[in-house]
Amino acid sequence: MKLSIKIKTLSVVLVIFMMFLSVFSYLRYENMKSISQNNIQTTNFRLQNLIKRNISSLNEFLHNRAEANFNSTGVRHALRNSLSNELYMLSLGRYKILSKENIFLKQMVFFDNNFKLITKMNDSINLPMIKGWNDGFYLYKDEVLFISSTKNEDGYIVFIFDAKHFLDLIEKEGYTKAKFVLDSELNSFKKAKIGILDRVSNPFLSFENLYMFEDKLTLMHKFNIDFLDSKSGYIVVFEDMSALNKDIKKAFYVTVGVGFIMFVSAFLILNYAFNVLIKRLEISERSLAFANENLKNEVKTQTEQIIQKERVMIHQNRLASMGEMLSNISHQWKQPLSALSAIITKLDLMNDVSEIKREDLRENLSKSSQIIDFMSKTITDFKLFFAKESEKRVFSIKEECDKTINLVSALLSSKSIDIKREYRSNFEILGYAGEFSQVVLNLITNAKDAILQNSVVDGIITISIYEDEKFVKVSVKDNAGGIKVEPIDKIYGPYFSTKDNKIGTGIGLYMSKTIIEERFGGTLTAINLDGGAIFEIILSKTS
Repeated sequence: MKLSIKIKTLSVVLVIFMMFLSVFSYLRYENMKSISQNNIQTTNFRLQNLIKRNISSLNEFLHNRAEANFNSTGVRHALRNSLSNELYMLSLGRYKILSKENIFLKQMVFFDNNFKLITKMNDSINLPMIKGWNDGFYLYKDEVLFISSTKNEDGYIVFIFDAKHFLDLIEKEGYTKAKFVLDSELNSFKKAKIGILDRVSNPFLSFENLYMFEDKLTLMHKFNIDFLDSKSGYIVVFEDMSALNKDIKKAFYVTVGVGFIMFVSAFLILNYAFNVLIKRLEISERSLAFANENLKNEVKTQTEQIIQKERVMIHQNRLASMGEMLSNISHQWKQPLSALSAIITKLDLMNDVSEIKREDLRENLSKSSQIIDFMSKTITDFKLFFAKESEKRVFSIKEECDKTINLVSALLSSKSIDIKREYRSNFEILGYAGEFSQVVLNLITNAKDAILQNSVVDGIITISIYEDEKFVKVSVKDNAGGIKVEPIDKIYGPYFSTKDNKIGTGIGLYMSKTIIEERFGGTLTAINLDGGAIFEIILSKTS
């Protein structure tokens, strides 16, 4: 059994460890992939700026050289008058200097304003047929040229550059190779074949633009260019990724190796720890079992004592309520007994004075019978009030409040306490009607005792029933000055009472709260408001 627990726990811990390691590896992979993507975007941005900057720089340089030529009075005169030989001789020196400065300069040409050729500096190189001679790239006999044209009022100076100048500048930045490629030539490059293990170990190998170039693993960067002859193509730059691939692979295998070592170490440490723990558990298991048995017995004893206390409290509350009811019965019977006494006295006097008439006797006997029936009904109502209910039933909250008020109305009246009813609901609820009436009786009795204890003149108890969408609420309000206890919830504690010891048991509110919360699933709250206390019973309509 112990071995089974050990194996299960070890398995769970090691699985969690492997999951953690997997999540860590995945997050590291995604991080490396994100870094690789950012690096590619950064490289693209840098290359694009490099190309634009080099084109702009070369254009500016050539325009400056053209303007320098135009500043020569002789050149302007020769250009204006289309003097070919004179223009050639005047510009040859500058052309040779420019050729030495940049070996990619292929031609320097002069045109008149109608684009008629006047002279060119290099007779060995034919001119491409270009309309307009605007600045830009031109594809001429499988060779990419860069054209830079400068105009003034006398004519044009056109420089023709080998566009490899730009590729050379890119390669000097450390890239493997740069090429001009037409759309149709893109498919001629050999894509790199990447295995599954390589893709797993190296995130950048999952990218699409990987090619084998000159037996090297390279990443292709391509940039659109438009040729002056309406053709389109790309400047393609190959970035050598071989060294980076080796470094990332090495880092991957190091991570796997460290993870394996950590896994084995964790297994050995946990195995040792469990062996030590099992031995200690064996030592303490018997004492723990003994302690558990003692605890069970103690819990059972305490539970029985709590149940017994609850029974005693319920019995005490019942006796207190019965005592209160006996007082109510005496007040309920006081007036009927006085009436019966008056009838008997009347009949005795009538008998002394003269013979009692049959009609008078019958009338007085009928009145006496009605009074006795009332007294009998009162006894029945009090008896039913304390009758135990075995099952829940649907009852009207309003009717139960009325029954309870009728039982205490005579006593309240004798104490000059007015009881008011504010019923704005006749909701029916499922539960134990007798227990609900017991709670209402406790709240009315507490209000009555508070009014008498504080010697309130014109005491008033208000019973309100109202409802909203979810709850039906019953409140009992008095004008006895409020509850002077902080915090106010202390009043619900068992045997806590604010009354004199002669009249207070301290269990009425405790039992009332218990009944409402446990038997009805509601709440019983108390607040001080407008010079008195308000107890509110809140019951859910769905309970």
